Amino acid sequence: MKKYILFSIAPLLFLACQNNNNTKSNIVGNDKDSHGCIASAGYRWSIVQNKCVRPWEESIQLHPTNKAEGAETAGFALTDSSKQKMEVFVSEADSLVLDKVSPVLYAKGDYQLVEEDHCWSLRHQGKTIYAERK
Repeated sequence: MKKYILFSIAPLLFLACQNNNNTKSNIVGNDKDSHGCIASAGYRWSIVQNKCVRPWEESIQLHPTNKAEGAETAGFALTDSSKQKMEVFVSEADSLVLDKVSPVLYAKGDYQLVEEDHCWSLRHQGKTIYAERK
């Protein structure tokens, strides 16, 4: 009788002590943002393309020009279908949308994306902070 009680209670104790880590928020690929982009798969919402994109697949890759100032990751720039706007991703949080000024210049506020010698550079307050490798 004691064995019967022990064997009937043991599974209940086991289930009660299990750590329930299979919640919906811990499932890989379940980290969709408000637009449905899956961050863990590298997708981010693009304002100019109006869709989820992996910036490194569809864009100009920009590299920090001075790593000592804290810029450690690559940046990416991509354009809309009409090439009137350029969106620059240089942080994991936000992107910057620049307006076309000329065929080789997009700008907004203190930021400019300039093409010189077939390579793009992102400037902030006149200083080049990211550049496409030649």
